[in-house]
Amino acid sequence: MADEPYVTVEDVKARWLGSASLPDDAVIKAWIADAEAELREHIPNLDALVESGRIARESVVKIVCKAVIGALRNADGFRSESEGDYSYARFGDGFVWYRQSDIDRLIPRSTMPGVIRSALPCGWQ
Repeated sequence: MADEPYVTVEDVKARWLGSASLPDDAVIKAWIADAEAELREHIPNLDALVESGRIARESVVKIVCKAVIGALRNADGFRSESEGDYSYARFGDGFVWYRQSDIDRLIPRSTMPGVIRSALPCGWQ
């Protein structure tokens, strides 16, 4: 496992857009830890792949920041919402998640010989 997180609070702040204020640094740091742990569940050998250069550290930073910012903007956990005959669906509070396309972008193609990337279920090992 990496000794230090890939993403810093400053990385998240640099990518934050909009007028909403960010929570304090300790909250952001906790979300970063959650997002990196979630990413390692999808790619258990993440650290080795980054160390070897097969996954660019900058790519990990970008994907983790995207997940953290998404969770911070949607702290109530809404997945969808509509107005006519009001309805909504929720993931649950404080949920960090990755799209399969985000995971696919990180995974080096050569680690999956003969496998179609888009057919992999989330959380493959």
